[in-house]
Amino acid sequence: MITASELKSLEKYLDGVWAKLNIDIEFSKHFIERANDERNKKPIEVEELKKLFMDVYKKYGKKFSNMKLNDDEIEGILTDLSTKINSPFVMRWDRKTKEFELVSKTVMRKDKFVSNNPTKEKRYTVEELQMTQVSELIESLAEKNVVESSKILHSIMLDRVALAISEKKMDVVANMFESKDEDDDDDKKKKSEDDDDDDDDKEDDKKKFNFMKKKEDQNKKIDESVSSAELAKLEKEYDKLQDIMDKVTDKGGNYKNTSTYKKSQEIYNKIKAARQDK
Repeated sequence: MITASELKSLEKYLDGVWAKLNIDIEFSKHFIERANDERNKKPIEVEELKKLFMDVYKKYGKKFSNMKLNDDEIEGILTDLSTKINSPFVMRWDRKTKEFELVSKTVMRKDKFVSNNPTKEKRYTVEELQMTQVSELIESLAEKNVVESSKILHSIMLDRVALAISEKKMDVVANMFESKDEDDDDDKKKKSEDDDDDDDDKEDDKKKFNFMKKKEDQNKKIDESVSSAELAKLEKEYDKLQDIMDKVTDKGGNYKNTSTYKKSQEIYNKIKAARQDK
């Protein structure tokens, strides 16, 4: 059972990590109730929650931090295929703190979790083969328990297939189920040589792409770089524009089609690029 103190400590730890992306992590009041709910069957542990948010940070962190300023709320689901833990969340821009706020609304351990609103809620999936699965498999093989070993392998395979499908990596799925029965050794050798050639071509293309991307990023940084004094000036101007839009909102108006809004976005992008350079 997760205590309020443990969840608070986890939130503080995650805030320290995600702060690098200007994102604040929060758990709703309902979160801890659902985390300790009997419907999870196997109790959810703090370490499992930590793993989920750290894996999402590594895989999707930059994507989350690039959410456009003043966008409407973004809803989604964080899913760890290895633990079956799902956490629907909402993410929005906090104009007072000037940072993104990722609020985990609830959490549950459920296999093949389906969203109530799949068109609006995008799924962000992570997966990692757990040591518990590996240990169980080794133990079953040592005992020559073929049936149990088969079940564990089947579970691992399904997890990996689900992950590949969710990321639209159909070639990975195809490779998982590719027949291992070749007609003869010559065909195997030829296929291996063809694959090696393809891999070499892909590696060359990848190196060229990385070189061009690096050069493009360097040029972009040079173009967008600003001094500390200019950055302070931009931040001051941005604050003034925010105050103007706040007044429009207070009067019931819509600022999104105004020149003030467009200008604030341009200044924000310059500020963001300058901070990344530093």
